[in-house]
Amino acid sequence: MIKYIEEDVAEAQAQGESGEIKVAHYLFIMTFNLIGNLVLSRDLVSPRSIDGREFYDAMNKLTKWAGTPNVADFFPFFKWLDPQGIMRNMVQTMGQVMRIVEKFVKERTEERKSGRKKTKDFLDALLEYKGDGKDEPDVISDQNRRTIILVSTMPKCRLHISNQDFHQASVKYIV
Repeated sequence: MIKYIEEDVAEAQAQGESGEIKVAHYLFIMTFNLIGNLVLSRDLVSPRSIDGREFYDAMNKLTKWAGTPNVADFFPFFKWLDPQGIMRNMVQTMGQVMRIVEKFVKERTEERKSGRKKTKDFLDALLEYKGDGKDEPDVISDQNRRTIILVSTMPKCRLHISNQDFHQASVKYIV
């Protein structure tokens, strides 16, 4: 993280800027990368990574829309209309995030086939899972694996969703 900060400050100063940084931005990146290293053994956000930047931007959009009060939630007869476009945007961004996560899983699967040493992270545990077939599935499906990884990497979004439920309950109580 310090390396990222130093590189960004040096780059800003080279362009004639003051080199000031936003600490909250780097703390968010650090938290995101910590989760990414636990789940996927990789930094999800790197100033030099195109996939990481795309994933970070998409997750930020999901977080923003998950925390936006939706008129259709308060007035269900507007649900079909989606007046703010929140549902449409969420579906589009969720598809983008799922494709990125699928790419991460495919990369790991190919690495494992080529004989690379296993990292024993959360993704490896999901890939190695063998159920008994009675009370649980034999293996975890690709769709379920992507969903588990997505939910594991987005705690901030879950916080916004729970706040939204609180707001909905408050409005219903007031009405």
